[in-house]
Amino acid sequence: VMEGAEAVLDTGLQPGDQFYTIDGHRIYFQSDAMIYLQRAGEDVDVTVLRDGEKVDLGTISLPYRQLTDESGAQVEKRGIYVGQYFEDTIFTRLQNSWYQAIDYVRMVWMGLGDIVTGTMGLRDMSGVIGIVAMAGDVGEGGAAAAGLFGAVVNILDFTALIAINLAVMNLLPIPALDGGQIFLLIVDGIYRLFSKKHIDQKYLGYVNMVGFICLMALMVLVAINDVSKFIL
Repeated sequence: VMEGAEAVLDTGLQPGDQFYTIDGHRIYFQSDAMIYLQRAGEDVDVTVLRDGEKVDLGTISLPYRQLTDESGAQVEKRGIYVGQYFEDTIFTRLQNSWYQAIDYVRMVWMGLGDIVTGTMGLRDMSGVIGIVAMAGDVGEGGAAAAGLFGAVVNILDFTALIAINLAVMNLLPIPALDGGQIFLLIVDGIYRLFSKKHIDQKYLGYVNMVGFICLMALMVLVAINDVSKFIL
């Protein structure tokens, strides 16, 4: 608990608690807790692990408070520190690799949801040009923190994020993508169930062609957006 925010303890949170879920979202890493607390309002549904047991705190109030940081500046904080400690074993490394993959999938779905709801727009999207630029920034950040090793680790981590992003996007039910093909197979199966015949492949080809053209148009639009970020 941060100094000046002792009222946080009235919510039932205790030092040493480990976030298990925040607003129903499973928490695996410190970054998860920070993301979902940031996206939550003042009232947050929280379940914690305490002495190895799940404790449902229900809906608690964690409003932002005006607190003083180490430099003496006034900042808005929830009033708690979120730490992260893992025993370094083969098991925890494998477990954390799996959790990180799940996290990346959730991040992709979260981003898609933000695009649909309008929270994010075209300006927030990036194509090949933007990805290459971000990879450079990621590498520089890792190099500044831990030299060449840090740069390599950061770039590999970023590559994993991109790979999982592409895998999730490819499974969306959009024509011309693998997910679209699966969707069309399901539609064809349902059609055959009732009509005893398959959908004419000619029409499926038209649907795939339209989907491909739309994807190409989106790629061009995003590429133009990437270039404009460097120019403007």
